[in-house]
Amino acid sequence: MKKTPEKIYGKLFVLFFLISYCSKKIPEWIESPYKRFDERRFIVGVGTGESPKISDSSARNEILKQIKVKIKEMVEEETHLRSEDKGKTVSIQEFAHRKFGESTEGILKGTIIKERFYDSKNKVWYSLAIIDKDEIAFAASEKLNESDMEALGILKKIEREIEEEGKIDYQKVLMAISSAEKIIENTTENKIILELLGRKYTLISEEKIKDIKDKIESPDIKVEGTENLPNPISEIHISAKAYSDEKPITGLPITVKINEVFGRKEITLSTDGRGYASLYQIVFLKPGENQIEIISGKGKTQVFNVKVERCSFGIQTDFNFLKEKISQCLTNAGIRAEEIRDEKASDNEKSSEIKIIGDIKSRVNYSGKNFAGEDIFISETSIKLDFRNTKGEKVYEKNFLGRGVGKRKEESVLSSLENALGQMCEGKISITGKELDLLIKKLNL
Repeated sequence: MKKTPEKIYGKLFVLFFLISYCSKKIPEWIESPYKRFDERRFIVGVGTGESPKISDSSARNEILKQIKVKIKEMVEEETHLRSEDKGKTVSIQEFAHRKFGESTEGILKGTIIKERFYDSKNKVWYSLAIIDKDEIAFAASEKLNESDMEALGILKKIEREIEEEGKIDYQKVLMAISSAEKIIENTTENKIILELLGRKYTLISEEKIKDIKDKIESPDIKVEGTENLPNPISEIHISAKAYSDEKPITGLPITVKINEVFGRKEITLSTDGRGYASLYQIVFLKPGENQIEIISGKGKTQVFNVKVERCSFGIQTDFNFLKEKISQCLTNAGIRAEEIRDEKASDNEKSSEIKIIGDIKSRVNYSGKNFAGEDIFISETSIKLDFRNTKGEKVYEKNFLGRGVGKRKEESVLSSLENALGQMCEGKISITGKELDLLIKKLNL
């Protein structure tokens, strides 16, 4: 049967209607946005709204939600890694949220509205937003690479100078490292962007900084000096040479820690143009073996052993409690204090090689009244110890200063005195009321 033109046109109209109707069906990406996009490369969000502007914004928010989930995971991981004390957990979480949260804008800038669809039946707009991780990661990597090369340029320059000069200028190297670290600090956002996208970038300059720091902060140290002292109070000489890769390090801080009979002494030195730091110091060490710590840079410690011979000590003071405290300090160091004989005795009768003369000075100031209307006194007490040889020559001196507060004059003086005595060595002694009254009377307080 032959088809008429009317029938042909009728069928074409039906076909056109069906095609038109089908084209208005809701797109697949609304229900399954990741079906078209590989989630390893893309972040996809679908949003809705009364207008394209609102639906676009909604789609971006959907992407943001996914990023925030990733941030939450990273915050929890960083909190776990960095928190050793439960009390610090909140502050670490706040830091981590701020650290990662500030970088989300850098990612969202790469958002593209890929498609829109208008549902005329429900009068709703749909927007499909995507972020191409590869594109954002590439841009962030490019910026990191530029900064990395800039920082490396600074570090390589200082390395060339070290080779040319044949020595390592500690302060100059620190300045170069500081400049490179400032450049690296500016890369933080791009590093976090890559981290949030599940990518990594290793800065060569960071590894270079670590290598250089290891060389200057943990250098080789050669220590020489006085290994034997004839008596506890003697002059000691210590010389430390700092070097790395056989090159001397100049301007390097060297700390010498000495445990003396009356307290701990710390002396800070700096290496000279040849990498040497020298110490000449009168010290009061305990008899026997002593260990002196030589600390270079930021923590490397070397021990220098000094052997000390014995000698006898006598104590002379008007205050029994001070004599008791001095004896206590000497006993702690393995030294026995002997009685001081009459000053008029002959040299043969004087048994002590070193005489310790102890004196006390104190002053009290009335400070007014506190909030409760009570009197307040503030006092300072100084204890001076002179060490003299058999010829009467001063060979050593120690001073201790204590401060105290009290509602009465006697109370403040006792507090400052106890603080001064506490600095001399470990251990407590009791001061009677009679001894305190004698001190106040003798000092005209």
